[in-house]
Amino acid sequence: MISLDSTLPHVTLKKKKVYTMKSVNIDIDIDYLKTINYALFHNRIPVCQSVTVTNISNQPLNDVKVCCKGEFIRKYESDLIGRINTEETVRIMSFEISPDASKLAVLTERVVTNFSLTVTSQDEIIEEKQYEIELMPYDHWLGVTIMPQTLVSFVTPNHPAISSLVVKVAAALKQVTGSSVLTAYQTGNSNDVRLQVAAVFAAIHQLGIVYRSVPASYEDVGQRITMPDQVIAMKIGNCIELTLLLASVLEAIGINSVVILQKGHAYLGVWLVDDCYSCSICDDASYIEKKCSRGIDEMLVVECTQVAQETASFETAVKIAEQHLADHSVFEMFIDIKRSRLERIFPLPARVQSDGTWTFEETGVEHEQCLFEVKEHDRYDLSQMIDRETKLTKFDIWERKLLDFSLRNSLLNLYLRRKAIQFISFDIDRIEDHLQDGEEYCIISKPNIEFQLDSTERLVRSKQHGQLHELIRSDIEHHLLHTYQTENETRDVLKNIYRAARNAIEETGANSLFLTIGTLRWFETPQSKTPRYAPLLLLPVEMVYKKGHYYIRTRDEDITLNVTLMEFIRQNYGLQVNGLNPLPKDESGVDVPLIFAAIRTALKEQKRWDVEEECLLGTFSFSKFLMWNDIHSHREELRKNRIINSLVENKLTWTPKPITDNLMDIDQRVSPAEIALPVSVDSSQMAAVIEAGKGHSFILYGPPGTGKSQTITNLIANALYQGKRVLFVAEKMAALSVVQSRLAKIGLDPFCLELHSNKTTKRHVLQQLEKALHVTHIQSPEEFGLQADKIFEERKDLIAYMNALHEKGQKDGLSLYDCILRYEAISVAPMSNFSFDSSLDSLLIKEGIKGVENLLGTRLETVVKLVGHPSCHPLNGFRVNREMLRHSEETVMTLRKTIQVLKKLMPKNNELSHTKELYELLLRDNSVTIFNEDAEELRLSWRAIKTKWFIPRFFAKRSFLSRLRRFNHCITEQEVDSLINQLSIYRKQHEEIEQIREILKQYFDIETPADEMPENSILETAISKMERWSENSAQMRDWLHWSEFCEELKAHGLDCVVKTMQTQSLDTLVVRDACLKALFQYKAEEKIRKSEILSTFEGMLFDDKVAAYKRMTDEFQLLTQKELYARLATRIPHVIDNASSSSEIGLLNRNISNGGRGLSLRDLFDQIPTLLPRLCPCMLMSPMSVAQYIGLDQDKFDLVIFDEASQMPTSEAVGAVARGKSLIVVGDPKQMPPTSFFSSTNVDVEEACIDDMESILEDCRTLEIPSLQLSWHYRSRHESLIAFSNNEYYNGSLITFPSVDDRCTKVHYVPVSGYYDKGGKRYNMTEAKVIVKEIVRRLRDEELRKKSIGVIAFSVVQQSLIEDLLQEQLEKDKTLQDAVQQMYEPVFVKNLENVQGDERDVILFSIGYGPDKDGKISMNFGPLNNSGGERRLNVAVSRARQEMYVFSTLKSSDIDLRRSKARGVEGLKHFLLYAETQYLPSSSQHYDKHSNDTLLAEQIAAELKKRGYAVATNVGRSQFKVDVAICDEKKVDTYCLGILLDGEGYRNTHTTRDREVVQPSVLSSLNWKVMRVWSVDWFNNKDRVINRIIERLSSESETEPKSQVKSFDVSQEKLEECSVNAQEYIYYNASKAEAINLADETLMQNIISIEQPITFMLLCRRVCALRGGRVTPTLQKKLSLYESSFYKDDSGVLWLNESDSRDYQIYRFNSHRDIIDIPQIELLNAIRESLSEQVAIDEDSLTLIAAKKLGFMRRGINVDTAFKKAIEVLKNMGEIESVGGNIRLK
Repeated sequence: MISLDSTLPHVTLKKKKVYTMKSVNIDIDIDYLKTINYALFHNRIPVCQSVTVTNISNQPLNDVKVCCKGEFIRKYESDLIGRINTEETVRIMSFEISPDASKLAVLTERVVTNFSLTVTSQDEIIEEKQYEIELMPYDHWLGVTIMPQTLVSFVTPNHPAISSLVVKVAAALKQVTGSSVLTAYQTGNSNDVRLQVAAVFAAIHQLGIVYRSVPASYEDVGQRITMPDQVIAMKIGNCIELTLLLASVLEAIGINSVVILQKGHAYLGVWLVDDCYSCSICDDASYIEKKCSRGIDEMLVVECTQVAQETASFETAVKIAEQHLADHSVFEMFIDIKRSRLERIFPLPARVQSDGTWTFEETGVEHEQCLFEVKEHDRYDLSQMIDRETKLTKFDIWERKLLDFSLRNSLLNLYLRRKAIQFISFDIDRIEDHLQDGEEYCIISKPNIEFQLDSTERLVRSKQHGQLHELIRSDIEHHLLHTYQTENETRDVLKNIYRAARNAIEETGANSLFLTIGTLRWFETPQSKTPRYAPLLLLPVEMVYKKGHYYIRTRDEDITLNVTLMEFIRQNYGLQVNGLNPLPKDESGVDVPLIFAAIRTALKEQKRWDVEEECLLGTFSFSKFLMWNDIHSHREELRKNRIINSLVENKLTWTPKPITDNLMDIDQRVSPAEIALPVSVDSSQMAAVIEAGKGHSFILYGPPGTGKSQTITNLIANALYQGKRVLFVAEKMAALSVVQSRLAKIGLDPFCLELHSNKTTKRHVLQQLEKALHVTHIQSPEEFGLQADKIFEERKDLIAYMNALHEKGQKDGLSLYDCILRYEAISVAPMSNFSFDSSLDSLLIKEGIKGVENLLGTRLETVVKLVGHPSCHPLNGFRVNREMLRHSEETVMTLRKTIQVLKKLMPKNNELSHTKELYELLLRDNSVTIFNEDAEELRLSWRAIKTKWFIPRFFAKRSFLSRLRRFNHCITEQEVDSLINQLSIYRKQHEEIEQIREILKQYFDIETPADEMPENSILETAISKMERWSENSAQMRDWLHWSEFCEELKAHGLDCVVKTMQTQSLDTLVVRDACLKALFQYKAEEKIRKSEILSTFEGMLFDDKVAAYKRMTDEFQLLTQKELYARLATRIPHVIDNASSSSEIGLLNRNISNGGRGLSLRDLFDQIPTLLPRLCPCMLMSPMSVAQYIGLDQDKFDLVIFDEASQMPTSEAVGAVARGKSLIVVGDPKQMPPTSFFSSTNVDVEEACIDDMESILEDCRTLEIPSLQLSWHYRSRHESLIAFSNNEYYNGSLITFPSVDDRCTKVHYVPVSGYYDKGGKRYNMTEAKVIVKEIVRRLRDEELRKKSIGVIAFSVVQQSLIEDLLQEQLEKDKTLQDAVQQMYEPVFVKNLENVQGDERDVILFSIGYGPDKDGKISMNFGPLNNSGGERRLNVAVSRARQEMYVFSTLKSSDIDLRRSKARGVEGLKHFLLYAETQYLPSSSQHYDKHSNDTLLAEQIAAELKKRGYAVATNVGRSQFKVDVAICDEKKVDTYCLGILLDGEGYRNTHTTRDREVVQPSVLSSLNWKVMRVWSVDWFNNKDRVINRIIERLSSESETEPKSQVKSFDVSQEKLEECSVNAQEYIYYNASKAEAINLADETLMQNIISIEQPITFMLLCRRVCALRGGRVTPTLQKKLSLYESSFYKDDSGVLWLNESDSRDYQIYRFNSHRDIIDIPQIELLNAIRESLSEQVAIDEDSLTLIAAKKLGFMRRGINVDTAFKKAIEVLKNMGEIESVGGNIRLK
């Protein structure tokens, strides 16, 4: 180092050089403390943080150094910096600016001085600057703005003056405890530490120190501190100096403390446990409050100025300090001394010394004896508090997720106002104890004591009003609770709370009134200024009003911890409160102080958070409280539901039945009358309807536009038709309204009760119930069943055609369609010599058509390649076998012999040619059996007879003639020789001809007629061939292969192929195709011929049949609506005037008339459990309203349907699921997931295994519940609108329909030359303006504004911008406003998050994102980057019906998928690429039909093209295709006619309705003219088919009429007549004489026939009444003899016969019969009718009503007994049941 003096001249020289270095330019920046004191230096706290040097010259700097120096600053030079390049910045971190200690120590006043900073390069000064610094005196503290922890340096525990004071502390401690030992923390007892602190307080008090005030705002600007030893010496000090003194003494005896600073004041905090804060400084007052709280007792606070009071008390000092601490508004910070020491903040050294000894002033103000009173405090051992080990279940998870974490929830953020009221709270644990002991508390207004309240505070802190403590504590013991409000204010608030609590009980059945014990003060963020308050303990109470006051008392429910709060702080702040599961108990209820201590322990690290020991009364609930309570209070009941039980177990706990997968079979078996389909339905929808009708649970996937609401309508209608009850649940009112409106259109609105939310008014509900109660009872349409049967038969006929066309034959495995296709596919002519042989069927049965194709294909080709073409081969026609080949020489010899035989016989041609004539001559006179005789043997026998003697010859001749007469009855002896001769000649000639025939058959397979000589040409040809064969016998080996193959062909009935190959030089492929074509032609013709349907099939007639079916189907939909309405109406009792007030009907009527006054809807529903399902078997609700209005104990719904299930969390769904027996979950996992802005779903790792999925849909998918999918897309009027979504997200599984303008696209990419304001307002102004301009253009165009408009922005900011700009335009131009108002659908502007469920004709997209001003593109696309971003995109791109415009500054090529792996971003790139180019990557499913399947289409197209038409085939982008589309001559880009064929697509369509109704109807709605071409027609007569097509093209008829859902007018229907079961009693009349003359049995029969049923005793009386006299035992005995002649039922009642007793539903009134004379069956019928009218009624009222029906105006014991017995009989029969206190029919 070079000394300063030696370098001064040099420096001057360099400075001169600097001024000459104009090119050198640097910038210096220094970060240092402007004010310092000795404490900073002493504790080695750096003054300078860094020095930065920036070279802003145009040349680099080498060998750079930075140096500082000054009068009070020691010189310092940095390390050498080798090089600083141009524009480079170098930061020097360890640059020391250190004051001269010796000069600093002697300062007694503030000094402002300078120091210089010099920069050199290669020892030349290039820059020098001066900086100012302020030096403070030795004893000056800099305040809280500069290193406030240096205050701890003024705590000097090692000063001798402090040591001497410690001795006095020990003496003071001994006076109280008897021991002077200062143990600090050694005993581990906080009370021992408290005593030591009190002893320090007392010892300092005895010094007689005088208090002086501190300077104003000392804590900000700092102040000079009188050192502790000087305070002792001078006997004077202010608050901070006295605090430092106490801290010094406490540190000296080993006790840790903190200095607490507040505005204008300081006091001390003392650690009662050996601990310290984690940092030296903390600004959280609640931290100390928690440590000081009851049960924690880890700290205490002391007001140190109390030691300067003449009379002082340690406890008073503590209380005063606690009051200071309670006022957070003045709190600044606390400084932990022990932590500061650990951070190397050391005590300042002493400065004053005299003669080596310290001197102190002994005199001071005399103080009275300090009151040494220290209370013992209990301290809880919280380490022993652990939660009870309970297994976390799904129920716990669901409860957590239902908790509302928004600040609207008063369980997290208390709002007093009129929903709650605060009590003045001291000793609140005593309040809980008294209430739990069953005592009541009276609530009164604030006490008559003046005290000030801070109106700005949301919650009053009672501890700030200590003057009220004694009064309040006394009143608590006397069961009085004071509020902070006046009497009138208190009464008003309590009245409001009372009513709100009462209404909650009535409306929801759940208590919401609680006394909150303790509140948590919490802050949203460390920067938040406003505290939030949340209740901790919730004690369920009820309010009663008596004696002019409101009282509270506990309910029979347990006190609970605020689980919402506990879960909120766990999830959002990571705070886990242990030891509170279960809540710790004490003698009366729970241990409140221990609970608070546990909570405070968990909050110890949370700044400003604490437990406020306050009590409030109020109603507490949150938006999902009812659903939460459903789960919380009914876990066992919920588990009885098999779906919920499976969700809890994370596996299916039952075996689902297989899903209906064969609709074709159902189409043939199930009559239309068995399923109610009041609106149009496709096969995928029908499968869901059928499954629902069976009561199965399943998932129904509904991609965009697939008719979910239509399907749900049919699901509900069919379920109601089957007598089931349905609960339809939707979170959004929009989804529910769509279904409700569809149900209303088909006339079901009277039977559907809409209760979507808790905002549903009682009046609205009662109006709906009244409408149902007074529903019109119409007759079931008479033609319903007949029409169903007709449709069923028509359907069977249509199916029969399809089956006949496509069913495979059992023998050949071919369908007619196969045959036609294969026939048409072959271009060559069919083989002319083809004849079908049954052996060919055998091949087809065994191997199918492939067997024939293989035989005629590769095998034929191979043999021909090996042998050569048979027709040209020298051995052609020679059949060789392996035996012949082995004996080839013999074969040749035989062949040559055969040639000789033929040559020998050829000359006999003339002779042998008469053989046939000879045969016929013999046959003319003789029977055919003559040819069985041996001619030579006859000749010899006849010759031998002639040689015999006369008599033997006579008999021998006669015998011989007898033999011949068997063949010829008329033969004579003279004719015998001629016969034998002719027969002999014939035999010889026959044998020679047979020899020739055998040769021809053997070698040439030529069949010639018997006894006919072949022509010489044949024989010559045969000889020629055989000679050729013999000459080329060497080629027999190769020829063997052909011969064997020929035999195989012949064996399979393909001899025609052999003949063709051997006679014609045709290619093997031609031969094969010709044969196959002939085969397929034969098979097709055979199938048509044998089929009753196909043999007379004519397409034009079949078209009429299809049209009739379609027409009847449309008509039947209307009949179904009527039938369904009639069925549902019959379940509702007719309105009667005499409804009992105690019956459910009477109860409902009363509430309708009085508006439901005094009765909640939930109570009303509970009181009409039988009537409600009859009136409204379908209920449409939200999950919330289900929990609110439907109790779990009510009868279960047969079917629960969830709509938009992908957006419904499982936790919200389980309550509704539990209300049903089976569940249908409707949703789309590819669309929006649940959205929650206020709840959190954080789950610990160990809980992840039982956590549920994001929605009920995903949970059910995880369980693998059976599923169905809606596949037919209807929304998009052009396939291009859904093509991207179908390809990207549904793998092409959606069935979409092409439109007539399919050649063009309706997805338009509109490039916008704007930019995305990424760093600013985060929107794209240019895009927004262009979109608004387009909207305005459309609104001003009369034609364009007929199409509704929707705008979808990709961000909320862009949405808001577009809305603002559009609103601005509308406000400028009133005509635009009018245009908007006139549109049939309003214009919407939405974003990706909220557009689900909406659709418009035209959708305008604003991508928004894109290049910024600098052209840079971020890969952050908002919600698309998040999980589920691709689902949001899918929703957005599937909203358009007719057109889609994509306005974007972003291009697909701008998106770099290497920079983002988000699926949503990938989807956006693909979408933009599609919009730009219409390109779609291939999906895994390909729906291009097989070439064979499109063959007929291609043939039809070819024929039409020949006639000049522009034709396309296979039109469509999905599984469904228009087979042939013919372009409009006037619009070449538009199709005018679509032709549908009956090929594989026709066969694979599941239902007849799909084939013949839905597909044509959808195409018709897309402006197609549609016709069918039938394969049989095409096969039979192609020209006729083409002519029909041309005729249809030339016709002026428009598209088919669109089938619309019609509705019926109830008022126009026939009304149902009330069935009357009551009849007058009809008596049998006869004169007395007539009666006497009749036999007993006859008279009995006459009476019974008229008056049956009748009891025996009444029958006896009726006999006596007719004959005169009275009933005697003799008469009874006499008449009883004839009882066996009649039928007696189980009750002993007489009937003529058993058949009369069946289905007897009559009761007879005004008969004047005694109750014992009325048959029991009549009592039963009267009861049944009464229950039918009253629905449900108590037994007493039922007896009264039924008795009146039978004419009993008064009831006696006998009447009551008879009816009770009858009711019991009905119960035993299972016809009635008891529900609550009422009886109802089952």
